[in-house]
Amino acid sequence: MEAVRGTTTSPAYVKVLLTDKRTAHTFESCVPANLFSGAVHREYGFAYDAAGIAAAERFITANPRHAYSFESPAALANMPWHPFTAELAAASALVVRTPSNALRESVAQGALLQFYVDHPRQRQRMAALACALIDQGLKPAVADMTGRLILRP
Repeated sequence: MEAVRGTTTSPAYVKVLLTDKRTAHTFESCVPANLFSGAVHREYGFAYDAAGIAAAERFITANPRHAYSFESPAALANMPWHPFTAELAAASALVVRTPSNALRESVAQGALLQFYVDHPRQRQRMAALACALIDQGLKPAVADMTGRLILRP
């Protein structure tokens, strides 16, 4: 979970297992690290000073399963775009079918970009694609200028 450390205008995605304590619904999702960190701050009351930021980072990185529970409506609202299970499966199948040496190009201008761009569930499908790319050991992030998915080196 190195993605939650530091600040950037192009946040990396983190893959997490989330539980909504209010409904007992547990689901897998990928969330931009800054939104996830903000949700943790809201849920657990970490301050936005140096000590609070460090404490939130320790809390996040100390969880090897990447499983987190939230019940605060404000914390949950800070992570609004979650893919459906079918979107996760479709994104995974698409990534697996794409040759590894073509993934970067496909994210920039190919089938992987077309998977989410201009779709009514664009953010959710982008998150699904981020999860599939993380599963392949890659580092997807949100581009700061376009808001599209990019791969970090």
